Amino acid sequence: MIICNCNAISDREFSKVAQNGAGSIKGCFSVLGAKPNCGRCFTSVTKIIENARPQYEQDRSFEARKTKVSVA
Repeated sequence: MIICNCNAISDREFSKVAQNGAGSIKGCFSVLGAKPNCGRCFTSVTKIIENARPQYEQDRSFEARKTKVSVA
């Protein structure tokens, strides 16, 4: 579903960049090569970031453990 009408960015696109570490509205737009316009999507984007953050933290933690194991 389109979340940002000004830039035609979907929830999936926002979710993907948030899961890859974009932890702010500005960060998400920057990674997607867009600029926020009217701001009506900010509440939805914030919720997407908040929902993606646990997955990002879990992935980072797994990668950190994996690196420690392979270095040792």
